[in-house]
Amino acid sequence: MTALTQSQDDKVMLGSPELIERVCEEAEDFAPRVEAQKVVSHQHLKRATVALMAILITGLVLFVLDSERAMVLLRRFLAPGANISLSKIVADRGEFSTPKDEPAILTAHVSGRSSGRATLWIEEPEGVAREIALTSSGDGLIKHEIPLVRRDFRYRFRSGDGQTDWHQVRALPRPRLTAVAMKITPPEYTQLPSVVKDTLPRQSSAIAGSEFELTFQSDRALASSKLIFHHGAKVPTNAGPDGQRFSTTLTETIHFEIQIVDEHGLGNKNPPRTSIHVYQDLPPEVEMVGQSGEEKTFQSDETITIPFEAKDDFGLQSAEV
Repeated sequence: MTALTQSQDDKVMLGSPELIERVCEEAEDFAPRVEAQKVVSHQHLKRATVALMAILITGLVLFVLDSERAMVLLRRFLAPGANISLSKIVADRGEFSTPKDEPAILTAHVSGRSSGRATLWIEEPEGVAREIALTSSGDGLIKHEIPLVRRDFRYRFRSGDGQTDWHQVRALPRPRLTAVAMKITPPEYTQLPSVVKDTLPRQSSAIAGSEFELTFQSDRALASSKLIFHHGAKVPTNAGPDGQRFSTTLTETIHFEIQIVDEHGLGNKNPPRTSIHVYQDLPPEVEMVGQSGEEKTFQSDETITIPFEAKDDFGLQSAEV
C-alpha cells in the first residue's frame, strides 16, 4: 500500500481510484491476522542465503578435492536405502557347507577405499555374535581360519564404510561309502574261480582278459561319483538299483581310488585306494626229450617216435607236430 500511495507513476498505470480504495480496505481488514514476529525479516533471509551459499561452496570444494567421496555422498543422499560405499567388500565363498569337526577358512576381498583394517562378525545359532579384528593384505585379501567347526553359524565382513551381507555356513558330516563289493571273473578257459570281496582290498591280482566289477553305495544322495586312476583319468561310475557301478575288462595293471561328492559339495575325506596287478597268459612251452641233435635216416614206411614235453600255465587243449 505504501508503494502505491508514494508511487510517481501515471494514474493510468496504477489503476482507478476505486480499485486502489478497494485494495486498501481489504488490506486493513486482513492486517489483524498477520503476526509480526512470524514474518521473516530481511536480515534473517540474508543470513539463510549466506548459509546456503556456504553449504554450496563447501560442497563444491569437497567435490574438487575428493570427487569420489563427494559422488558417494550424493548418491547416498539421492538413494538412502541403497548399499553405496567407498569400500567394496565381497565374501569369496558366500553361503556354503563345510565338513563338521574340521577347519574352515573365511575369506573376502576389499577394493576401493580401505584402511587395511577389517572386522569379521560370527553369529552362533543362539544369536550371539562375536567380533574379530583383522587386517587385509596388499591385494585386499581378508582371511580368517576357524580351527574346528562344530555347528552352523552366520558371518559378515566389514571394512571401511563397506560390509557384506550375512552369509550362512552349514556344518555337515562328509559322505561315506557303504556296501562296497568287488568281483573279478577270469576267462572261462583258465578254469580259475571268480574272486569276490565285500570290501575293497589294497591289492589283488587277475589274469589279463578278466572281467572286473565294482559296486558301492553311499550314506546319502550323491552329486557325483568317479574313479580316479593313477595316470590321471577320471571315470564316472554308473548309478544302478544296487548303488554305483563300474565294470571293465582288465588288460593292464591299474591303480585307482573312489571319490564321491554329495549334493552339498562335500567329498569323502579318505578315498579308498586299490591296485589290481594284471598278469598275462604265457604261451605254451615245448621241449624235445631224448634227442641228441644228430641226424638220423629212416625208411619211408618206418614208424618213428618223437618224444617231447609241452606245458602251459593253464593246461593244453591239443598238441601237434
